[in-house]
Amino acid sequence: MSQFEDFIRDELPLRQVVIKSAGNPTQGDGVIATLGTYYLDTDDSFKRYEKFGSGNTDWRATPTTSSSGAVSTDAVQFADDSEVTTIKVDSLNGTSELDTFTVTDHTSAKYIINATGSNVSHCSEMLLHVDTNDNVHITQYGVLGDQDIISFDASVSAGAMALSATTTQALDVSVFKFLLG
Repeated sequence: MSQFEDFIRDELPLRQVVIKSAGNPTQGDGVIATLGTYYLDTDDSFKRYEKFGSGNTDWRATPTTSSSGAVSTDAVQFADDSEVTTIKVDSLNGTSELDTFTVTDHTSAKYIINATGSNVSHCSEMLLHVDTNDNVHITQYGVLGDQDIISFDASVSAGAMALSATTTQALDVSVFKFLLG
């Protein structure tokens, strides 16, 4: 590679144009800028937007690496077809479907689960794999707190894997899910 190509590959992505201004650029008259420009909204904890189109309001919120100005999102999809998702279920009681995903897109998942209720708490990790015959293999490990307040089951039907949770009392459940192809 030439020195010019090395510069383009290594240095140019680090030299981003950034606009600091007050207000949401997707509303009102918007802001004129070139593609790839970042906009920091000084009215909203420096929430970051990226220019993606030619219109004045063609901006989309983008995550940042710091807690200041980060974008709230429920899922992040990566170029290699993996995905990280959060799930929140308030007052889960009885048996309910906790999560689903299409087995043609993903065959493995890892879950980090936190469940809390009145005077009880549970934290655990779970690995789940769907094989080529649509059999679900599931293992739960690292269980901390009250082991018996929540249990899990999984099955595949019509190309969709469903993870269900069963509890005998109302629990607030938070899940961090990693999907792999």
